[in-house]
Amino acid sequence: AARRRAAAADAGRRQLSHDIHHQIGTISLLATLLGEAADVGPHSRARAGLILREVERLDRLQRAYDDCPPAEGPGAPGRR
Repeated sequence: AARRRAAAADAGRRQLSHDIHHQIGTISLLATLLGEAADVGPHSRARAGLILREVERLDRLQRAYDDCPPAEGPGAPGRR
C-alpha cells in the first residue's frame, strides 16, 4: 500500500511538473510574440523582455525542483 501511494505521489508530481513547464512555455511564447510585434512601442517591448527574464528564472527554478528527490517519511509534505 505504501509503495502504491509513493508511486501515485511520484506520478502526481511528474504531472504537475509537466503542467507547470507547459504554462511557463506558453507565457514565454506570448511574451516573445508581444516583444516582436510590429505595433508594440519600446516601453511595451521592454516590459515583454522583463517578463521573459522572469519566465527564464521560473523555468530554472522548476528544473531545479524536478532534480530534487521527492521527500520521504512521515514528516514529508502530503504524507500522514
